[in-house]
Amino acid sequence: MSVMLSVGLLTVCLPQEPSRPMPIVAPPPAELVFVADAAPIPLAAYGLGDGGVRPADPTTRLQAAPGEAITPGQVQVLVLDQGVKLTFPSGRELLFAPDGHLHLRTGELAGPFPAGVELFLGDGTVLQIQRSGSRRDPITAVTVVALDERRLLWRRGNPVDEVARPGASTGARLLCCGDGGEVFVATSVTPLLVLARVLCPEARERSVPEVRVAVLTTPLLQSLQALPRENGHPVGGQREALRLAAQVAETGSRIFATDEVVRRVERKEPRYGLPGGFEIGLTVATDEAPRLQLFTGRELEPFVEWTLGFGSEARLLGAPTADAPVAVARGRVRVPEAVPALAPRRELREQDAAFRLLRSLAR
Repeated sequence: MSVMLSVGLLTVCLPQEPSRPMPIVAPPPAELVFVADAAPIPLAAYGLGDGGVRPADPTTRLQAAPGEAITPGQVQVLVLDQGVKLTFPSGRELLFAPDGHLHLRTGELAGPFPAGVELFLGDGTVLQIQRSGSRRDPITAVTVVALDERRLLWRRGNPVDEVARPGASTGARLLCCGDGGEVFVATSVTPLLVLARVLCPEARERSVPEVRVAVLTTPLLQSLQALPRENGHPVGGQREALRLAAQVAETGSRIFATDEVVRRVERKEPRYGLPGGFEIGLTVATDEAPRLQLFTGRELEPFVEWTLGFGSEARLLGAPTADAPVAVARGRVRVPEAVPALAPRRELREQDAAFRLLRSLAR
């Protein structure tokens, strides 16, 4: 099988002067969104564009030949000694160079990424680029993964087309959003997905958020539904907290609407208004792991919170009452990892980086 790719790779390295449209005054992009489904990774659901791909027919398969491929969403991949080039149907071009930098044709770049990258595309394809410190063959392997197909396109300086074996990667996990050239590093701390912008066309910087937090509503609602089973004998304010948790669980699709713009209601703390008089917020103190919390109206104390990190848990809270002067949190519910492909790797300290990004939301 042969895949015809017509655009030369070397031209990507020649920066062109980006267009500079007149600035448009607009509200800042939302910091927080709700995403109903986390697998497969739905790039368009994050409100950051569709990734510049064409809608893929379920019958469309990956096309591959030595050193090149066309994904189901019609992203063209070409691997040469000069780097790995992606050409998106939107017209956007992205180059991973041998020195570990990621380039746009308009001159912007990100990196370096010494170990390589995993590029998550809008059609569900993942492009794994492994890099080493070798000057002779810095790009050691390029693998494209689409649905149940894994094809090795490049191995130590030579184009190939072989079935690739599954394997772990130490490369940065990057989502190609927008038209393919708005790139975010992504880390899961279920029930949150933390996205940080690493590359963007200069002309789009005003409208593309630097940080976006996606709240994964499926594990969030599952944990709320499980709280009554783990809190069979609530005391004091926990009775009201349990009632509120059940109310949110029953009306979750409305409260955590995926098509609504979630706006911040506190200037200093990351706290956001929700339908039904509820609010959702983050505690981001530097001396402890961040926590996601649910409130009623302008109450200072939450009625449910999720600890974030390895082994995330939901727990029921409740203000003390006369019959229970100290309302101790009981019946914790474990929240399983919702996006294993983006789970933080301990050896790379990715969770620490995600926590720093969450703390940066405090003003």
